[in-house]
Amino acid sequence: MGENYITCQAEKGSINISEDVLLSMVRAVINEIDGVASIVNNAGTELAVRLIYAQGASDEDAGEVLDGFFDEEHFASLAGEDELFASAPDEAQRAYIQRLVSACAEHRDELDNIIARYSEGWRPERISRTAAALLRCALAEIAFLK
Repeated sequence: MGENYITCQAEKGSINISEDVLLSMVRAVINEIDGVASIVNNAGTELAVRLIYAQGASDEDAGEVLDGFFDEEHFASLAGEDELFASAPDEAQRAYIQRLVSACAEHRDELDNIIARYSEGWRPERISRTAAALLRCALAEIAFLK
């Protein structure tokens, strides 16, 4: 991430927001929603965003992406690359991640239509895959997970 920016326009001007800042904002919003903070932490949310990104960039369905990702050997092999993978998510986190990734896959067209409708000054194809994954994650969590 880091070098990609999203421009948010308002009546008084515009501001460029880096994807890193956007990820932090999404994490904060998700953690503030009633009940979510007790179910999933930032690591779980970040794992979900990565899986939503991977599923969106591949031809695999959400189930295949999830199964391969949570394979013990695969998950352990990622531990040396990123501290996020130091320990596997617990059962509650994993269930939440699976629900969120599945909701994003099931409702992808609907989520993308919402993103397109409110992306002022941005054609949907100009939105980076990472930003799209973040937006899908946040929207799906709010709209489809109770």
